[in-house]
Parts: sequence; C-alpha cells; structure tokens
Amino acid sequence: MIYAHTINRYLVAALVFLLLVLVMPAEIQAGEYGYDETDQSSRQAKYLAKLQEDRKKVDLAIRNTKALIDTSRNKPYLPELYLREAELYVELSRIAFFLRKGESTGSSSAFGQLESNTLKNQAIEIYQRILDNFPEFDARDKIHFFLAHEYRELGKIDEMVKQYRVIISEYKNSPYVPEAYLLLGDYFINLQDLDMAIRHYTAVLGHPESPAIAIARYKLAWCHINNAEFKKAIRLFEEAVKSTQAGRELDVDTYKRVDIRTEA
Repeated sequence: MIYAHTINRYLVAALVFLLLVLVMPAEIQAGEYGYDETDQSSRQAKYLAKLQEDRKKVDLAIRNTKALIDTSRNKPYLPELYLREAELYVELSRIAFFLRKGESTGSSSAFGQLESNTLKNQAIEIYQRILDNFPEFDARDKIHFFLAHEYRELGKIDEMVKQYRVIISEYKNSPYVPEAYLLLGDYFINLQDLDMAIRHYTAVLGHPESPAIAIARYKLAWCHINNAEFKKAIRLFEEAVKSTQAGRELDVDTYKRVDIRTEA
C-alpha cells in the first residue's frame, strides 16, 4: 500500500507539472529557460561556423600534406604521408556532409551527400595506391580495415566484405582480425543468416585480448535467444557485463557510442 501510494503521488506530481506547462505564458515557455527560437538559431549559426573553420583547417592540412608528398618521393615514410592524406579526405567528407545537412534544404543535403561521397572516393583511391605501390608497408592491415569502412559508408557492401576477408586470411596476427569477424557477423545478421553470424561472433571469442570480445558476447547472446537457447544467452550476457573491455576502444564508430555492459 505504501508503494502504491508513492506511485500515485509521483503520478499526481507529474500531472500537475504537465498542467503548469500547458497554462504557462507563451513568453516564459519559449524564452525564460533558454529554448527560444533565437537561441536555437544562434547555436545553429555557431555550429555551422565551427564546421566552416574546421573545413579550412583540413583543407590547409591536405595542401601541406600534398606538398610534403611532392618533396618526399624516395623517402621511407612516403606511405605514411599518403595514409595521412587519405585520413584527411575522410575527415573532410564528414565535415562536408554535416555542413550541407546543417543548411537544412533538401537540395543542399543531397549536394552534401554527393560531395561527401566524392571525397570518400578520393580517400579510397589513395588507400588503394598505398596497397598497390608499397607492398612492404607494415600497416597494410589497417589500410584494408579503413577501406572496408569507407566502402560500407558508400553502400558498397560486397567490397566491404572482401576487405574484411583479406584481413582475416592474410593478416592472422593483426589486431583488426577480431574486429573484422565482428563486423562480418553484423553483415550476416543483416542477411538473417544466423548460423554464419554465430560462426563469426564465436571466432571473436578466440581473441580475448581484443576490445571486440564484449560486443561479440552480447551479439552472440542475442543469436542464442533467437534460437531459444536462453541459458547460453544469459551466460554470455553475464560475461559481457563482467568484461573490462566494453568496445569503446574499437576503431568502429558505431560501437564507440554504446556501453555494452549497460546494454547486457
């Protein structure tokens, strides 16, 4: 009874608050607590100005990197400069997309997507140039991983899968191998191929040092739930909760924003 009374009290308080908001004078609702349209417009203007400033900085960095490349043709660090150039084009593609999106019109948004994709393709060309011209470069596994990411962003899923499979087959000791297995598991989940997803998520578990392992356990638990294997699922959720590596150290943007232990 005490518990029910407490709930009722909270419900009444919530209703009173809602009524106060509904009858609150318009000028107070809009402006007193900082939610007026002028303030929102100001924040949007600052956001766009920041993006413009960031774009200038990245443009300058690209020009400087190109100049360094031109004077470093026979240097052993040349592939590192190309890698830096590609990463800058990826960053520029993101800025271009959000800048056009912030302008809010449909045509601007479509142009922003086109511009962003064009810049991503420039990055892909540079990544491929490194693979073609520098067979001894010691970060080729990273290049394949970055290529896979850009192909995924462009919707070229077959090319993405090819890059992950190259990492798994040719760079068995690479730290990107468990991440490649994890993302291929996600790929098979999207295809509703549960058996292949389980196979790839399970492969991640063979790399206990990887930050991908907590996510793999979490995803694998849901696969077992779909197979009505609830005890297996609960055990994996528990292991994910206990994990010291929750996935935010991954080079995968999607998982950096997720707290897997809380989800589990």
